[in-house]
Amino acid sequence: MWVLDGVVLTDPVDVAPEDLNNPDYINIIGNAIAGINPQDIERIDVLKDASATALYGTQAANGVIVVTTKRGTSGKIRISYSHSSKITRRPRYSDRNINLMNSQERMQFGKDLVDDHYYFPENMTMVGYEGAYYNWMNGKTNYNEFLQEVQRYERENTDWFDLLTRDAYSHSHTLSISGGSNSIRYYSSFGISQDDGVSKTSYSDRYSVMMNWTPNCPINSLPPYESTPIF
Repeated sequence: MWVLDGVVLTDPVDVAPEDLNNPDYINIIGNAIAGINPQDIERIDVLKDASATALYGTQAANGVIVVTTKRGTSGKIRISYSHSSKITRRPRYSDRNINLMNSQERMQFGKDLVDDHYYFPENMTMVGYEGAYYNWMNGKTNYNEFLQEVQRYERENTDWFDLLTRDAYSHSHTLSISGGSNSIRYYSSFGISQDDGVSKTSYSDRYSVMMNWTPNCPINSLPPYESTPIF
């Protein structure tokens, strides 16, 4: 269970029924407070066992994650700005941990399978050397065309990493204003986060706005009132 500034978040993530069998289901649930800018979080406490049940009842039997956001302090107005950037390098065939065959090696591998009389499944898509050999054996090409096809395949190398991935640049910005007096304290922030994935089709953009104010009430008066709108 998640608790944000004393407020219990009930079903914070709208999960569609078809997503219940999604292998990424645990990450969907784990993003229950993904809309909160990390720069606005003051502290995170984890309650479990009897302490959680005593505060929040039986619904907290599996534990509680308590998130407390930042508050303003009495004094002059404070303006702060934070920025972070990161660059994620895409994979390359020249990387040490990547050991893939080039076209000539792939063709030689197919030739070795054919020479060893390897049985290819009937529903297998025949490509490379075995594909050219299959076309020759079935009369679709003659021997010279077979050799030309093999030579053409040996010269074709496709950099799939370059076609499908990219060097990704991600950055985030947060501008916050806080301050207060003897009667009220306030804190507000605006954040932008743009996170690009290595895959050319993956990206995540997040915009967040948070405002809260805390009246300082004297003793024997009404209890303090806090409001934390999050968009």
